Amino acid sequence: YFVLLLALIRAGCVACPISTRFPTAGAASLLRRAGCRALVSDSEELPGSADSGVKSLHPGWVLEGIAEGRDLGSPYLPLDRPSTIVFTSGSTGTPKAALHTYGNHHYSALTVVC
Repeated sequence: YFVLLLALIRAGCVACPISTRFPTAGAASLLRRAGCRALVSDSEELPGSADSGVKSLHPGWVLEGIAEGRDLGSPYLPLDRPSTIVFTSGSTGTPKAALHTYGNHHYSALTVVC
């Protein structure tokens, strides 16, 4: 999961992790709200990807494509580059999407290490 997430971010994608515990119908709704174009999952039961127009990809296919020489550009990422969309818990209503930049993750990691 971690390698896949970093590969997606380095490839310039915005990753939108969705919990595997989320109900399938609810996950499909989140995919639409986030504007996702692809879903990376090894699950047999994908959350409505055909209905939402979201392409289904197996994690191995994505990692193989990157390993086969896709140009990922510089390993140094701009701190203002969007990298993830994370949904809030939704404990007080509908989950809200929070967009995080690479810088958000970078400085959060520095805080943990220090």
